[in-house]
Amino acid sequence: DLALNFQTCSLSEVTMHLRGCKFIVNTTNLGMENSKNNLINFDKVENDTYIYDLIYNPIKTNFLEIAESKGMKNQNGLSMLMHQAAASFKIWHGVYPTIDVGLTQALEVK
Repeated sequence: DLALNFQTCSLSEVTMHLRGCKFIVNTTNLGMENSKNNLINFDKVENDTYIYDLIYNPIKTNFLEIAESKGMKNQNGLSMLMHQAAASFKIWHGVYPTIDVGLTQALEVK
């Protein structure tokens, strides 16, 4: 629907696909409980690449910390979690809850 050009690959092929990527998403559980996620070599990633980590606890995984240290825009998975929960709430109760800064701050796990 979005007319995106994307490619999936095996872990052994990741490095050869990093150049030219504009959006990289971590969908693994690496990074939870402060574990290290070293699946990609950020030295091979262009600085204008957007880095998205679906993990929301901790708020800033080492994957995101590395991206941030390289000046890359990045985001964790908290917003996705909130919007999935809100969509479910609407299905169950017929009301889409308000998602605002206050809710985001209340849910942030330090």
